[in-house]
Amino acid sequence: QMAVNVEVDAYLFPMLHALKYSQYAVNGVLLGTSKQESVEIVQAIPLMHRDLCLSPMLDAAFALIDEHCKAKSLQIVGYYHANAQHNSNGISPTARRIADKINETVVPVRAAAAFD
Repeated sequence: QMAVNVEVDAYLFPMLHALKYSQYAVNGVLLGTSKQESVEIVQAIPLMHRDLCLSPMLDAAFALIDEHCKAKSLQIVGYYHANAQHNSNGISPTARRIADKINETVVPVRAAAAFD
């Protein structure tokens, strides 16, 4: 069983992102460190709100996130998503594709969060 430690700011930032844009779907990445038995999430970086499938914008965002991770010795360890519909607690097909893309190209995602 894997232990996941989430720092307070990394927990609150996705919540505030979802609250600020509560009429839209929002998403972002979780940064931290990953070891064999544990993941430490230290930062959340918002990606999008509203139009979650803008590939050129995501490409630019991930290029900047990659540079930030190198400078801070972090890695992408997860993905967060909140739906626009408050009664929907599943992950949309677009969100799943983004998470899968992160998993394929960046690093195997060790944590994912969907906010209700």
